[in-house]
Amino acid sequence: MTRNAVWTILACLAVICSHAQQGGARGNQNDGRTDVRDVLAQLEKKHEVPVWFDATVTGRVNPKVEAEDLEGALNEVTRQVVGMTWRKVFVRKELGAQPDKAKILAAVRNLLSIEASGLMVLDTANSRVNSFIKDWPVDSEFEKGLEKMEPAYRGEPIYVVVNPRAVSALAASMGSEGVDRYLSMQQNMLDMLGQMTPEERQKAMREGMNMWMNMNPELRGQMMMEGMRMGMDMWEKMPESERRMMMEQGMRMFEQFMGNPRRP
Repeated sequence: MTRNAVWTILACLAVICSHAQQGGARGNQNDGRTDVRDVLAQLEKKHEVPVWFDATVTGRVNPKVEAEDLEGALNEVTRQVVGMTWRKVFVRKELGAQPDKAKILAAVRNLLSIEASGLMVLDTANSRVNSFIKDWPVDSEFEKGLEKMEPAYRGEPIYVVVNPRAVSALAASMGSEGVDRYLSMQQNMLDMLGQMTPEERQKAMREGMNMWMNMNPELRGQMMMEGMRMGMDMWEKMPESERRMMMEQGMRMFEQFMGNPRRP
């Protein structure tokens, strides 16, 4: 787990416990929502098509999807999280049957973030041009002609879900390349932790905390303050229903840790 993530979580838990002790736990009922990533994974399995998402996709949504078709279901799910959106992506056949997932996700995020349109960037030394046209209108027959283009595109789409707003502030300070690298590392970390046994996770997190404690004390203090500010900011901007959910989880964790189970 990254150092900032550790302290953001600790800051959120501190706020949760504080609110709960002040009576803020009055909303301790489960609102029935679930992690949006789990819902997207279920849609991928049900419809047997690629539904890709990255670390910008976070939040809780209603697990019951009314729409029977995939695109209707994606509309239903993404509209529940501010800034989250989905796109249908077609890849050139020359890139092969297994395009790089991280690169596709990064490209979609970047394209959705571009404000300028109608640009052509010419490399005269190599006689190559990069162009971008935003919101180019197409008709209902557009997808049917993709395989006849030159160069040709694969007819089977990849459904991509991202939240460009989630990285806008980070991008301003790091640049898109840094954001992509950071998100890729975060996604790899989550995937690896999910595949570990509980004992392996404990060992990995313990070693990570040892690395943290061996840092320069002054830098560690600065990062702790940044993490706490981030946690407070996240709490203030969080929907009330999500606050209740986090308070419930936080209290359960606190009670398990302190050995003081809640009375019925």
